[in-house]
Amino acid sequence: VCVFVGTGIGGGIVINGHLYEGANGFAGEIGHATIEWDGPECPSGNPGCWEGFASGTAMQRRTVEALEAGESSLLSAMIHGDPSKMRVELIAEAAAKGDALAQRIIVETGEFLGAGCANLVNILNPEQIILGGGVIRGIPELVDMVEAVVKRRALTDAAEAVEIVRARFGREAGVIGGAVLAKLAGKP
Repeated sequence: VCVFVGTGIGGGIVINGHLYEGANGFAGEIGHATIEWDGPECPSGNPGCWEGFASGTAMQRRTVEALEAGESSLLSAMIHGDPSKMRVELIAEAAAKGDALAQRIIVETGEFLGAGCANLVNILNPEQIILGGGVIRGIPELVDMVEAVVKRRALTDAAEAVEIVRARFGREAGVIGGAVLAKLAGKP
């Protein structure tokens, strides 16, 4: 199972070497799994989607909400008082400088990502979960956080069977995947 964390959360499920597409091509829309009945509204219109908690957009939203509630942080100066300038990169930078709010947002995101991945482990019992996307690229320690949460939350035997790794192809993953699919389309 591939989990790509960026503006939203996307995914892909590979079974026996083949991308699983589902009945009409929507398999892998894992970011839209409901994890809280009345959670924040997702761009899909559904409340409580996983990406509403664990995506880069969710990280930015939670950080801005904390700042607007008066929480002290280096991030206030980093965004020059303009919430629209909040970015995951700034959160990572502030966390590296010891900012408590930024560090908390990253830990919360690790918990949210890990809980969602634990669900995937319990449902699909995959050999591997590959974490990629801009958020993982910018905050690589999330991979270890996710693994710890999966070990704590997933069924023991399923958690022991899964390997959780960081994606290898970075920004080129989409181009490489598209090329592979185009090549495969020409074969029976």
